[in-house]
Amino acid sequence: VDTQIVVDENPEALTVPISALFPCDAGTSGTCVFQVERHRGDLGPVAVGLRNTFDAEVVAGLETGDTVIAYPESVESGDRVQPR
Repeated sequence: VDTQIVVDENPEALTVPISALFPCDAGTSGTCVFQVERHRGDLGPVAVGLRNTFDAEVVAGLETGDTVIAYPESVESGDRVQPR
């Protein structure tokens, strides 16, 4: 039996996969993503709101339409990247 309890939700939220988030020292949030800018990975801080097992709400640091890199373990800022 699966049970899902909804504590809070925001249907208008900008979300990213949890796999795109990682801890960092940039900014005050302590959380970063690699965003794709001009075919290059660009490290940037984000502020995270609500989250679940798969996705997190981004309340600052990204805009609708921005592309982020999931599982960025081997990416460094400025690396050339290809969308898949």
